[in-house]
Amino acid sequence: MAHVCGMIISPLDTKDFLTTVADLDRGFKSKPLELQHGLILAQAYCYSLKMLQDASSSNSDEFKAATKTIVEQLKEDTHSLLMSASCLALGELGRSGPLPIENEGSKDNLDNKLGLSERLLSIMKTSKLGMRLRERAALALGQICVGDLDFPCRQVVLSGFLEASRV
Repeated sequence: MAHVCGMIISPLDTKDFLTTVADLDRGFKSKPLELQHGLILAQAYCYSLKMLQDASSSNSDEFKAATKTIVEQLKEDTHSLLMSASCLALGELGRSGPLPIENEGSKDNLDNKLGLSERLLSIMKTSKLGMRLRERAALALGQICVGDLDFPCRQVVLSGFLEASRV
C-alpha cells in the first residue's frame, strides 16, 4: 500500500506533493504503531520516486525533516516494527540519491552519515533483534552506499560487513 501511495503522490506538482506528504506526517507520534509503520514507508516511497523524477526535490526542507523523522526511529528505545520500517525507508531513500544529512560528525549521533552507518551496523550485529530487522539494516547500508556516489563511510560499512561475516 505504501508503494502505491508513493506512485500516486510522486507525480503531483511540487506544491501539491509537499502538501500531501505533510498531511502524511501530521500527528505522526499520536497515531497507532501500525499506522506509523505505514506512514514511514509511504513517505519514503513518495520522496524516493520524486527524487528519481526531479533531483532538486532532495534539497527541500520537507525532505530533510522527513528523513530526520525516519532516522529518529533507529534509536534504541524504539519499537522494532518502527526500526524495521526505518531501515526499509532509509534503504529506499538511499537507493534513490544521497540522504540529506551531514557527511561528518560524531559516530554517536544519528544526525550524520557516520553515526547512521554505525547505528545500522550495530542493528545488523545485535543478536537480540530479529533476523528480518538485522537483514533490513544490512540492506539499507548497501543501498545508501549505492545511491550516494560520494558516501564518506564506505570503508566503515565494508569493514562492518566483513566483521559481521566472521562471526
